[in-house]
Amino acid sequence: MAAMPDGIESFRVAAERALRDQRVQFDLKQREEDLVRLQAENVEMKAKMKEMKASMEANIEDRERVIMYKVKRIDELQDKLARREEDETGRMDRAVHTVTEQLGIVTAERDLLRSKCVVSDATLKDMEAFQAVKGSLEAELARLQAENTQIQAACAARLREVEVSHVMHLQRMKREKDDDVARTRRDMEKAMLDRYVSWSWTVVVVDGWRSLDGTTRRAVLENEKLTLELSYQSSKLEKMISQNEVLKRSKIESRNNTDILTEMTETLSKKVKFYEKLFQKMHQKERMAVEQQLVAAQTKANHQRDRANVLLSAKPPQQASTITSNTPSDTKNGSNWQEALDTHLVERYKTKRGIDVVVQYNQFLHGGGLDATASSSAKPKPKTNSKATAAPPRPSRRAAPVHYSPQVIESIRLPHIVDTGDRPYVPKAEYLESSTSHARPSRRTADGSYTART
Repeated sequence: MAAMPDGIESFRVAAERALRDQRVQFDLKQREEDLVRLQAENVEMKAKMKEMKASMEANIEDRERVIMYKVKRIDELQDKLARREEDETGRMDRAVHTVTEQLGIVTAERDLLRSKCVVSDATLKDMEAFQAVKGSLEAELARLQAENTQIQAACAARLREVEVSHVMHLQRMKREKDDDVARTRRDMEKAMLDRYVSWSWTVVVVDGWRSLDGTTRRAVLENEKLTLELSYQSSKLEKMISQNEVLKRSKIESRNNTDILTEMTETLSKKVKFYEKLFQKMHQKERMAVEQQLVAAQTKANHQRDRANVLLSAKPPQQASTITSNTPSDTKNGSNWQEALDTHLVERYKTKRGIDVVVQYNQFLHGGGLDATASSSAKPKPKTNSKATAAPPRPSRRAAPVHYSPQVIESIRLPHIVDTGDRPYVPKAEYLESSTSHARPSRRTADGSYTART
């Protein structure tokens, strides 16, 4: 009667073991099928990415041809503008040369006298201020010396107290160290006694194991082997799960890279169209500004020529008071042409910066791209508050273009041109659900814009 429950129990254990093995085999088969499917999807995604790169390169080549034509046209216009500016600069130089020399002499004398007056006034003020505070400084010095003597005496007394407390602290630490050594000795003796008791208990357990019968011993050994086998299968299953997760992440990254390449292609196309329109507007604006500046400069040059003739026919100044009284008005009238020229150069520099963006973008597509710092240091910038004695800057025949690095070009954002309207919001769960399916839905909406990636 006692043997029957043992048989039922062994049958139940065997049935549970077989059921567990079938479950593990089923899970392994499912993971292998998922792995094969994900690998096939990864290969398909790489092929699509290759096609997308080929189409993007073809589109970039088309845009390069258009930009080359625009660059050639820009060079022609820059040459024409440089010739006109050189002619106008020569006429202005001949008109204001005489006035500039006289204004330079007067301004130099005025600046020298003003600098001497400023230095003398500053020296006198410093001497008066020191004379006023000399008595108070001497009294403060005596008080500080007395305080220093008191502080030295207090520090000496405090030092003696610290030395006494230090000796007492060393004695107290010595006593505490002796107490710690004694306590550690007692703890080690107690630990050795506990280890001896546990060793005695282990000897008793080993003797009981030897007294067991052979059947029980074999059952225990089989249980240990099964435990090791199950742990090995669990580790293999965890490795397959980790590989599956890696493949899923690789698939998501490939899809994101494809979306980024698509957006970059569309953004570059929109930027090229925008620069074409911008070039036309800038050309018209620059031509109108140059015409207005030429008319204004011609009028001012005629006025300065008449004034120069008057100054040449007049007698040179004799007294310093007369020079000082006439200097502000002459400086104001003589600086008008300088301000007009500086304003024109500033406007021309701003206009050329926008055109040079297109030129540098073409160099970037051909593998170029210089440092923006090197070009900015070599680029001459006009000064708006220059002295009247300095000669007006003579622009070169062709201004050096401003070079931008690839990072600077990519960082240019034109939201008011590129974005045509509000983009609809796509929840993250909906985007992930659409990305896991085989047929990817297009991100282009009915109004022609694109949804944001989440």
